[in-house]
Amino acid sequence: MGFWEPSTVTFKFLDFEVTPTLEEISSLIKLQIRERLSVIPSTICTCDFLSLLDLHILRSLRYVDGGHVELDYLFQRFGRSEGYYEYQCEFECTREAWEHMRPRVFVMAFLGVMVFPVRSNSIDIDILPMVISIFNDPQIFTLVPMILAEILRSMTACIRGHNFFGGFSILLQIWAREHFYLRDPQMDYHIGALNKIESHEDRLQNWVGASIGREE
Repeated sequence: MGFWEPSTVTFKFLDFEVTPTLEEISSLIKLQIRERLSVIPSTICTCDFLSLLDLHILRSLRYVDGGHVELDYLFQRFGRSEGYYEYQCEFECTREAWEHMRPRVFVMAFLGVMVFPVRSNSIDIDILPMVISIFNDPQIFTLVPMILAEILRSMTACIRGHNFFGGFSILLQIWAREHFYLRDPQMDYHIGALNKIESHEDRLQNWVGASIGREE
């Protein structure tokens, strides 16, 4: 983070600068960006959020606070196979409709924890409409620009004194490792000019002595 320069949105080194690009993030997470529309977040009210989940508003209103919902609340109702019957009085839909919604809630929870976290064990309800848009039209929308924006925003927040790194930090680590990958001094650099991000998985097979484990 000491090399991050918010004013230029780049990592600044002695004689060069480098920054993550949309194409690199797209390649790393296997999501298309070409001929796709960027998903743009919008604010959703609590009642609309509960309606999208087919939850009874009066019985569920107290579980949504300040635009956030607890991860455990979602897991109890959508994450477990018996959740529909245990909380049937809170749902205003059939089990088939509930099953249809479960993958969307899972993606919402994953994004809320791993990509766009706001606070521990809490999910931003504004994520749900974006997820539904992507599920409804997977060939039209993409999350890639929003993910890159979150990475850049989080790095800038850290430089300004915040001690919490939000956006997909693992993606940033993989991206950095690709750019500072130690090349074989005997390699043909003309052939080696191929896209390093796209060839990451193939080259990973040949890394000898590569660090293994989360902390390394």
